[in-house]
Amino acid sequence: MKKLFLIFLFLITTFSFAYISPSYSFKFSITADFSNDYPVLIPSYYTSTGFWMNSSVMGSDFTGSFSMSGPNLDSVELNFSKDKFGLNIYKNRIFGGTNDYLGLYKFDIGSDGLMMKFSNLYFFAYNSLNLNYLKYEGNNKLFIFGIRGNKRDYLVEFNIPVFVNLIFEGIYTDYDTFSFEKSVFQLGLTERDWKWGIKYTFGGSEVSLPDFTNVNVSNRHLANLWYNFKNGSIWLNLKSDEDGQNVAGLSEIGLNYDFSLFSFSISKTGFEQIGLTPDNWGSFNISLNYPYDLFGIKGKITYSFGSPAHNTIGTLGEVYYIEFSKNLGPLSLFGKAQRIVGIYEKRNTAYFEIKLPGFKNGEIKLSVGNGDFYNVNTFKKIISLEFNTWW
Repeated sequence: MKKLFLIFLFLITTFSFAYISPSYSFKFSITADFSNDYPVLIPSYYTSTGFWMNSSVMGSDFTGSFSMSGPNLDSVELNFSKDKFGLNIYKNRIFGGTNDYLGLYKFDIGSDGLMMKFSNLYFFAYNSLNLNYLKYEGNNKLFIFGIRGNKRDYLVEFNIPVFVNLIFEGIYTDYDTFSFEKSVFQLGLTERDWKWGIKYTFGGSEVSLPDFTNVNVSNRHLANLWYNFKNGSIWLNLKSDEDGQNVAGLSEIGLNYDFSLFSFSISKTGFEQIGLTPDNWGSFNISLNYPYDLFGIKGKITYSFGSPAHNTIGTLGEVYYIEFSKNLGPLSLFGKAQRIVGIYEKRNTAYFEIKLPGFKNGEIKLSVGNGDFYNVNTFKKIISLEFNTWW
């Protein structure tokens, strides 16, 4: 990949005069952890150098960018196009995700490789993944053929817009012996603007998909129904397990509505438990969200009641949450607090930060606590001082 990048860069700079614009950044932070009643100091720093290039070669377009972390090459993206032809080279960049309805290939970390394009035909080759694939993207249709080691992926997708949208997507994996159980397909009927719709998805029991996919085959049968109205939406997901059973236990229903001053949502998973008291309702959630703007202080107040009460609490309970933000001259203030009241336990946490962005190309941030309320439910005795600058 490094040799390919150097050769491509040499060819471009040989036949053109590229405008190169550099940028630099530096980040230093020091954290004092008082979890054990005495401070443990944890310093860290990060430097980055970025370059952006733009040129024109005989009517062709070339753009490029690359960054360095210290003395090491961190990421690269080079783009060359002429008429219907295009060539992109990547290092440690997220690229090449298939934009199909199910999401056959979806990447969330950087990869090395290239993309070649001619008209509507694309070829993707990954140096850091065991994957190469061809894609043809036409008007309301998509075809993909992928090779992953000794496996093959085939995808076809059609969208037929008449007075409604008729959609179909089929995925087949592997090639040694044919089996219907190696396939995933989706059929859909939706309003032209997707205001309402119904989709049915089938997942085979022998589907062999990569880790970098958005396709979920944990449900053999899945039917999605939804309707969006002026101030809200209602939806229903009818699910089965991998064997096509337990529809009553896995299915979901929900409603969201915005009352202008506040919003309301309710959802329920499983229809087997519906009793008179909340402890007999099974898995459910009811939440209220109130955004406010008072005396220049902006934020929101949220209340939720359900089972499980929170990501970190598996019992029935309540969650109270509040956040605020305000600017005081050059200072920017932000804070939030959360209280979880479960059947057997109570958890409180808070986070506060103050930023000083009042000088050119830089900022200083002082924070107290851990801001990850989804995974952390108790207050962490952490104080962090962070300095960022860029030029």
